[in-house]
Amino acid sequence: NVDLSACGPLLRGHSIETRRGGAVLARVKLDRNSPYLQDHCIEGKAVLPVAMAVGLMAETAHQAQPKWHVAAIENVRMLGGITVEG
Repeated sequence: NVDLSACGPLLRGHSIETRRGGAVLARVKLDRNSPYLQDHCIEGKAVLPVAMAVGLMAETAHQAQPKWHVAAIENVRMLGGITVEG
């Protein structure tokens, strides 16, 4: 398991585990009342901002290789939105 105190703000408090081969699995529970989602609604549905999705990927990559630093994330496309029900 990963030291949660070393996680970035998006992953802090969520389930993170290190897998064989150095892979990291992050399970993030999205809450409609989260400050990240509260003001990001389309037609009354909470939608995960693409910037938050990219941030989660960057933080997870950093957990996989803590000595490395994410320098850039390029060519990201959101082909379908992620909505949060309930």
